[in-house]
Amino acid sequence: MDFTLRDEKVSQFLELYRTLEQRASIEYSYPDDGKAITRLIRNKKFEDLSLHLKAARDIRNLIAHYPGETLTPTDELIDKVKLALERINYDKPISQIMTPRYSIMCAHLDSLILDTLIKMKANGYTNVPIIENQRAVGIFSPQALTLYLTDNPEITLSSTKIRDLDSLIRFSKDNPTKCASIKSSASTFEARKLLRERSTSKPITILLITDDGSYSSTLRGLVTPWDLI
Repeated sequence: MDFTLRDEKVSQFLELYRTLEQRASIEYSYPDDGKAITRLIRNKKFEDLSLHLKAARDIRNLIAHYPGETLTPTDELIDKVKLALERINYDKPISQIMTPRYSIMCAHLDSLILDTLIKMKANGYTNVPIIENQRAVGIFSPQALTLYLTDNPEITLSSTKIRDLDSLIRFSKDNPTKCASIKSSASTFEARKLLRERSTSKPITILLITDDGSYSSTLRGLVTPWDLI
């Protein structure tokens, strides 16, 4: 490899490594003791990059202690360091991108279905959380109503309440809306990971943000897959 090209690669690698150290220290409040990358390697959010980060740390130390050697980081390793840096830059508290509870259209078990549908159409919603005592007890959607009408074609829609749909709107296997919950202290990376894990089995269409990540705790907001793109 040409010496000039090698020097450029080494300079690029060292600059990326320094930037990664600085960003990790700032974003994750690591102590300023020169061990930010070591802590990043132990961070579960970077578990898939841990081997590459270890290699980057070792190569950086070799370059620093033996500057006259011809060791050159590979393109793949440089790309992995870039990926780690991008992950830090995009890893934000979920609370920063969620739609807060006070801005969400919600329904109640005793809400009339027809009134709810009219409000949903006016506001452009395809599903809404059902709230009781500050926590979400289910999700109402037109799909749930369609399934209900299939088995109950004789009902009078104008007097039917959301609670009449029973398991079709509560958090259960019968609810057609693919929903999940995550704690309000989670990061956008953790939310994206959850979406990926569910993408082939039960794709998530709405992610509820609650105090402790369970449906039984106070609802703080929600995000959709589009919010995380």
